[in-house]
Amino acid sequence: MFTNAKTKWMIYKELELIPDSVPEPIRIYPTKVPSWFIRIWQRLVDAMAISSEPRIWQTIEEDGNVWWNVYNPNTRHTFYMASEEEVLIWLVQHYGIG
Repeated sequence: MFTNAKTKWMIYKELELIPDSVPEPIRIYPTKVPSWFIRIWQRLVDAMAISSEPRIWQTIEEDGNVWWNVYNPNTRHTFYMASEEEVLIWLVQHYGIG
């Protein structure tokens, strides 16, 4: 069921017994973060990170394809893999994790 933000606020107000005099909060961030912003943010986080542990995350493309991303802070390379099994093999080979 689709519920818009206004309806969600009304339901929340009712459940939490918030008086009508309290205004609806103003959304100051976009509902969908652009992918370019996420990439820049990740690079900023990477630059500030001190850890030598690999970082792993999943990317789901608009067409539904799923990719596993593995960032190696020691070499500063990101590897893209098609399955979780490939990630596990990579971790064993490079970090002895598994």
